[in-house]
Amino acid sequence: MRVLYLTPTGVFSGGERVTLSIAGEMRLHGHETVYCGLEGPVRSHVEAAGVPFLALPRFTPETVRRAVAQCAPDLIHTMDFRASTYAALTGRPFVAHLHNNPPWLPGLSPNVFAMRFFCRRAARILTVSESVMGEFRYGAAFLDKTAVLGNAVDLAAVRKAAEEPLPACLADRGARGFDLAFFGRLTEQKQPLRFLDVLAALRKRLPELTAVMVGEGELRPQVEEGIRVNGLSDCVMLTGFLKNPFPVLKRSRLLVMPSAWEGFGLAAVESMALGLPVLASPVGGLAGIVRPDCGVLCETDPDFTDAAERLLTEEARYAAFSQAALRRAGDYGDLAGYFDAIAGLYAQLEEEGCACC
Repeated sequence: MRVLYLTPTGVFSGGERVTLSIAGEMRLHGHETVYCGLEGPVRSHVEAAGVPFLALPRFTPETVRRAVAQCAPDLIHTMDFRASTYAALTGRPFVAHLHNNPPWLPGLSPNVFAMRFFCRRAARILTVSESVMGEFRYGAAFLDKTAVLGNAVDLAAVRKAAEEPLPACLADRGARGFDLAFFGRLTEQKQPLRFLDVLAALRKRLPELTAVMVGEGELRPQVEEGIRVNGLSDCVMLTGFLKNPFPVLKRSRLLVMPSAWEGFGLAAVESMALGLPVLASPVGGLAGIVRPDCGVLCETDPDFTDAAERLLTEEARYAAFSQAALRRAGDYGDLAGYFDAIAGLYAQLEEEGCACC
């Protein structure tokens, strides 16, 4: 079967890594796969994985329609909401793979009605946690075609990548390690400015505190200004996008995820695979990933500050949490089962003739 993986981005982060891993693995299952997204850093990763890359100049219904006509796939496998909406307009069978739970899901808005439209047309719907359809206003109407498939992580690959040398930009400061790490796009969803607020409050208690922020995004100017205004220039290092962030994470002690929403929380599992306890907002998939023995779910900024201070100053507690984090990551390491589930879904759709529902 010829499968087109449709994404609305040109970057390479958590969702794109998942999509590319599926595309690569499904080739080994005998499918012909093509990755379609915006021109950008993602291209080099896709081509390095041996998957053909179909570039879009813009992500619009028309450019998607043209790409689908050019590729002529038997099935479209989308990444998230906008891609699913545009796929629904092509008339081709598609699987809507929803990686996020944005705050508009429970309400009444154009986004909600667009989602209702593509859910009706999708052959199947995959979600990374129950929170996605559980929060969607019309989710109950589509449970018969929905399956929850939490992301799986190649734990060995993460740990191997973590053994590589630090990037040159971190050769000096990174060698000493970091107390706190922020790992994600600099966007409203990931709340990097809130991370800086927590960092500023915690530094008043722990003056020697160090932190690193790994990621790029539209909020970078505000983040840079927040670092300056809060006097954190000598405390926090902003790396931008790193092709391999794991050597930095390995040299950090805690991951802080103050996200406004998260469908799953891939960064949490990847960090736990390196022994980092995780302090996270109790949203979406994070609420199920972070358990009391390997991290802390924090409602407020003071919750983050108190939890970080305790873990950073109580060595026995930190060691216990770190070991529990390693064990918890193991719960998400069944890659074979994950890919078998997707291959099984494709086989079922192929048997049904890929009929749209």
